[in-house]
Amino acid sequence: MQKALLPFMLIVSLFSHAIGNDSIPNQFLPDGLLFKPVFLDPNQANISGSINGYWKDKQPINGQYATYALGASKSLIRWVGKENRRYEWGMDLGATGQFEWKTVDTVLQLNFINVDFKVSSFLNIKWNEKHSMRIRMYHTSSHTGDDYMIRNGIRSFIPNYVNYEQLDILHSVNYKYFRFYYGLGANVRGITIRKRAFMELGFETHIPMTKRLDFFVGSNCKIWEQNSFVPGINSAMGIAFKGEHDRRLYMVIHYYQGKSPFSQYQFTDLRWLGVAAYFSPY
Repeated sequence: MQKALLPFMLIVSLFSHAIGNDSIPNQFLPDGLLFKPVFLDPNQANISGSINGYWKDKQPINGQYATYALGASKSLIRWVGKENRRYEWGMDLGATGQFEWKTVDTVLQLNFINVDFKVSSFLNIKWNEKHSMRIRMYHTSSHTGDDYMIRNGIRSFIPNYVNYEQLDILHSVNYKYFRFYYGLGANVRGITIRKRAFMELGFETHIPMTKRLDFFVGSNCKIWEQNSFVPGINSAMGIAFKGEHDRRLYMVIHYYQGKSPFSQYQFTDLRWLGVAAYFSPY
């Protein structure tokens, strides 16, 4: 009985600390986010695009591979709780897709592979300038492109391991120019063909060059039980243009290695090396 009540007690404890301070009004649709989005996560809801050379199952592909993302995270309400902790609840929406162009039987083809849709609700908590946390529940669904289906002769239903719901927690430790984050999660869909466990960690380093320009190095690692715990690592190096409310536009060289983070290629060993731009509008 005590074990059954433990999750409920944890939730009650969390929200007891999140009771608003009457002397500080709640903010609706505030600027910025208390927990800075992890933009090197290939599935993050932001605005990005890349052009890459790629390898599939350790074999180089004679062509290019392009990814894009359209989405944003937005805080809907923000308040101050006990011990001056700050809280916010919000949502993010995003779509991530992939194209490839290559020569097949002397014909140059531009093929739309897939698009993944994602919607989530999050609670961000910020203790101070050093520590923050994101608690998130999201749904993702994957939809194969016509080009991919025709090229691979898909004419009937196939199992879709990319449709699921996940609950995860990510803790961020922030220093002056360095950030480290780590967390855990689980697939919480009741009846599922997908395995459950998930882990994530990474770092970001910003070295100021001018008032509006940083040199940037970072890496994101996601580890799924679904992929036999083979890490998917996305690393980048480049420059970041700084805007208001911690908005940044990144222009980077990036390299990914691991199982594909997208679509029907999920069980494929995939690597890419290319140039990319990332922008978080909120």
